[in-house]
Amino acid sequence: ERFRIVSQPHPLLGQTAPDFTLADHLDRPTRLTGLTARGPVFVVFYLGYSCNACIHHLVELSADVERFADLGSSIVAISADPAEQTRQRFEEYGPLPFPVLSDPAHAVAWQFEAMQAETAATADGAVGQPERPLHAALLIDRAGVVRWAYRGETPFRDTQAIFAELADLERCSPRPSPETIGP
Repeated sequence: ERFRIVSQPHPLLGQTAPDFTLADHLDRPTRLTGLTARGPVFVVFYLGYSCNACIHHLVELSADVERFADLGSSIVAISADPAEQTRQRFEEYGPLPFPVLSDPAHAVAWQFEAMQAETAATADGAVGQPERPLHAALLIDRAGVVRWAYRGETPFRDTQAIFAELADLERCSPRPSPETIGP
C-alpha cells in the first residue's frame, strides 16, 4: 500500500477509453483495442522530443519495460512529433522498447483530455484559444476502461505506483485465453 497514489479526477475515469489508431515511427498503425486485448496499457502523453523531462521519463519507462510485461501490461507513448522525427531520434539515440505514436493534430490528446485550451486576449483585443499539450498518463485495463489517470505540468514518474495499480488490476481481471487474443 505504500506505493499507492490515488488517481486524479478525470472525465474518462471508470469509462471506456476512446479507441484510436495512430502511426508509429515506421508509419505502422497501432490501435488501442489491439493493445488492450493483450492486457492493461499504460498510455503516456508526452510533449515530444523537444522536452528533456519527457525523454528522460521515456528512458526510465524503457528500463522498466520487463516489469510491465511481467505484470501482463504494455506501454505506449504518444506525442505530436511526426513519425519521421521520431524515426530520426531513434536512429540518433536508439529506439525505445514500446510503441511511440504520432498524434500530429493532437486529436487523440484532446479525446484523452491531455490538452488545455487557454483563453487569452491578443494585441488587437480579440480573444484567442491557444492550445497546449499537458503531460498525461492513463492506465487502461484489458476491457478498455480507464482505471487511473494523471495530468499535469510535469511527467508522472512514479512507476512503483503504476506497478501497484497493475497488480490490483491483474488480481481483479482474469487473463484472456490465447484463442481470444489472436496472433
